Amino acid sequence: MKQIYMRSKDGYKPQEKKRELFAQQSRFLLLSRAIVDDKAPETIDGFLMWRFDFEECLSVEAGETEVAYCYEIQLKPESRRKGLGKVLMETLERIGESWGMKKVMLTVQLENVKALSFYRSLN
Repeated sequence: MKQIYMRSKDGYKPQEKKRELFAQQSRFLLLSRAIVDDKAPETIDGFLMWRFDFEECLSVEAGETEVAYCYEIQLKPESRRKGLGKVLMETLERIGESWGMKKVMLTVQLENVKALSFYRSLN
């Protein structure tokens, strides 16, 4: 991700990223094979960082809408293309629904072609 941020107009800002990750309102979904396979090592294979948030929406209800906002999703290279990113996003969607959030939203860097393709596949 660092390389993608560095190519963007805003650049890579490590202190800003650290503040975002460790902010009190940040929430994490952690993915580990140890959850389904008791012989697997207890390592984190991926994560999704998100927050309860409000977003200005252009729609009939105009104004701010409650959203579950995905800030970052990361998977180890060996855990990619196995449906695990979809599991994380669907889990976030269920959490958002259970808390009455109207939408799940995210921002993706246009340079991140693989991520764009992934999010489009989710509809």
